[in-house]
Amino acid sequence: MSSFRTLAIAALIALSWAFSPYLEYLGDRPTQDDFDGLARMGLFKSSDAIEVLVTIDAEKDLRTFDVQANIKDKILPLSWRLSPTGGNHFDIKNREGTVVAAVEFPNNDTMTISPIAGASEMTFQRFENGPYRQYLIEYESNGVGLAATVFAPNATGTTIGIVMIHGSGRSDRNNLWYVAQADYLARRGFTVLLPDKRGSGRSGGLWKTATMKDLADDANAAVQALSEMDEVSVKHIGLVGLSQGGHIAPVAASENETIEFVVNVVGSLLSFNEGLDHESRNLFLGHTPEMLTPPLIFIASQVARARIPIWWFKNGAFDSKPYWTNLAVPALIIWGEEDEYDNVAVKQSTSLLEEINRHRQQPIDLKIYPGMGHGLFDDDGWISEDYLSFLADWIEMVGADIDMSRDEAGKHSQ
Repeated sequence: MSSFRTLAIAALIALSWAFSPYLEYLGDRPTQDDFDGLARMGLFKSSDAIEVLVTIDAEKDLRTFDVQANIKDKILPLSWRLSPTGGNHFDIKNREGTVVAAVEFPNNDTMTISPIAGASEMTFQRFENGPYRQYLIEYESNGVGLAATVFAPNATGTTIGIVMIHGSGRSDRNNLWYVAQADYLARRGFTVLLPDKRGSGRSGGLWKTATMKDLADDANAAVQALSEMDEVSVKHIGLVGLSQGGHIAPVAASENETIEFVVNVVGSLLSFNEGLDHESRNLFLGHTPEMLTPPLIFIASQVARARIPIWWFKNGAFDSKPYWTNLAVPALIIWGEEDEYDNVAVKQSTSLLEEINRHRQQPIDLKIYPGMGHGLFDDDGWISEDYLSFLADWIEMVGADIDMSRDEAGKHSQ
């Protein structure tokens, strides 16, 4: 009876997911021309040194991020949309739509947050000499309109530019995991472009029908947009692809000689079909009778493919390994060891990387973090400082090596 019940539940899940809508929203997306909160954007700081980032919301209005997780225990979420209620007043609502706090901007340099219950009112002043400033930009990729925020250090001089590439599914600038990393890297002195993925937020197009080539073209369009900005000056530009973005990054770099480094953060080296089977296997191994595990893995994988069949038809067999093998620039791959039991086949991918490196003149660097999973969170439940620091240090090292090589080449040419 228990086995029959397991199969019945799996079948019901399969049917409900398979017949769910899979086409993206086709209506008009909000553009940044619709946004009137530019004067309120920026870093704000309280008297007890808590910082919050006020920026554009990927859908509408403003959004505030507790980018350093300083007030996560004080009733408010780490990220929240500011819904206008009139004039300089906004509400913060939880997922159920209940107002949990009121926000006011008495002027563009002051923000007060008044929780409905619990914590006392918090007042924040604009961080005038903050570590970075924000720019909203729009650009095109093969006729598809895309939107992004650029985090640019306030320090003068040229910087290293980073284009971030989103992972799977719908993903935009409302995703705190990406914003917190962009915030950290900008504080370290990098200029970071964080886009809305195509078909997400204020970007047009459809991600559910896109190929890896389409998404690589989007990344290269972002590289060009960043390099052409008058407000910033970048001397090197590289890609940081996160999760599925780690598959896309080497494809983009293979087609763009201006890209000078590539980082893959928690992206597998398996094909998407192989990776899906690995994830499905992790759902059931040790949790179901051994004889039922193979059919349940098959059902779970088929369900996932049925949700976005066009994407899987176009991309399921995609193999990033040839791109990594032929990549001509410095590269780094970062995995969390515990991701083996979630999204990424770390052990198998490590073996594949060893084989790739045997065919490369310059090996791809590898860093595996024990005890961390797909999000690279530490024991406190926040993005690991060790990971962020290592990532920034590696990019700085690569930039310095490129500068040194060019200086040496210049001396020899004289």
